Amino acid sequence: MSLATFKVSAQSENQARTVVQARDFEIIVDEPKDLGGTDQGPNPVEYVLAAMGG
Repeated sequence: MSLATFKVSAQSENQARTVVQARDFEIIVDEPKDLGGTDQGPNPVEYVLAAMGG
C-alpha cells in the first residue's frame, strides 16, 4: 500500500478569520458577522460538516 502525505499551512488574521493554504488553494475560514467575523467563508464547524459530506 502506498502512503500519501498531506500538508497545509494556516495564518490567523484575527480571532475569527484564518487563511489556510492547501496545495494551490486558499481556504478562508471565518465566522458570521454576529459571531465577530466578516462572513467571508464558512466557519470551522461548517468545514468539518462539508468534509464529512465529501
